[in-house]
Amino acid sequence: MAVGCLAVVAVFLAAVVPLGAAEKTTLTGILSQGVAGFSLAVADGASCLLIQKEDLGGLSGRQRKVTGLVGQEDKGNPALTVEAMEEVK
Repeated sequence: MAVGCLAVVAVFLAAVVPLGAAEKTTLTGILSQGVAGFSLAVADGASCLLIQKEDLGGLSGRQRKVTGLVGQEDKGNPALTVEAMEEVK
């Protein structure tokens, strides 16, 4: 399932963000923890792997607004390098 979601995000990012470019964006979605780390599932069904410095263990399943740079992680999967995160109430 995670691979399918990442494929959807990869297609989206390929259409929006040129290869090698990073674009700052803000996304709102639900945090979930998977094998590859934490991801953010957004309303359109896509998800993005989060690259962050802090532990998000207690936040899984919660809605967050995340701002960061959209790009790709080492394996080429879509990723969001987190610059700021806030709770959505």
